[in-house]
Amino acid sequence: MTNTTAQVIEPEALEVVGRLLTIGHAHGIGITFVPDEDGWAVGHIRFGGGGGGFFSTEADLLTAVTEAEAPLIEMAERLRGRDG
Repeated sequence: MTNTTAQVIEPEALEVVGRLLTIGHAHGIGITFVPDEDGWAVGHIRFGGGGGGFFSTEADLLTAVTEAEAPLIEMAERLRGRDG
């Protein structure tokens, strides 16, 4: 079954998406955005291996990406310290 309901994405959500992608790119972290019938899951995958997972799952994209920002920054800081 295909979901044909269009969803308007708030400009604020797009701003946060841009920040997540910028941080991820700088640290070799791929950011994933997965829509489903319950909302959005925002996750990560490390380029070159190293696993992945979810930062947040919420009913709307703005909340999901906003909640994902702090854990992404923490991950980037850990990687910066490790990769030096």
